[in-house]
Amino acid sequence: MMRWRSWPVAVGAAIAVCSAAPAHADGQDDQFLAAVAAQGIHADPVVLMTAGRSICNGVGTPAALPVFYGLQMQGLAPPQVSNFLMAGVRTYCPDKASLLPPFVR
Repeated sequence: MMRWRSWPVAVGAAIAVCSAAPAHADGQDDQFLAAVAAQGIHADPVVLMTAGRSICNGVGTPAALPVFYGLQMQGLAPPQVSNFLMAGVRTYCPDKASLLPPFVR
């Protein structure tokens, strides 16, 4: 099980461009948090939700790369990063799933 102590600057900068996540989780957020928890990814729920939502802003563009590499720098294995990104897209912007590169799907 992976626990994060802090979020790296790269991920923080990448998610700073999106709006803040709500202070509480709704059904959609609960679904996302459960999906990432199943991958052994545990951190502040607001940070996770914000990162998950930020993926939608960059899907299909180079803007998604800092999130991908930032998660790897945090110690997540590539399959965990792919699953995190896919969970974010499936939960928050399922219409953009086809824009993900094949190695993430």
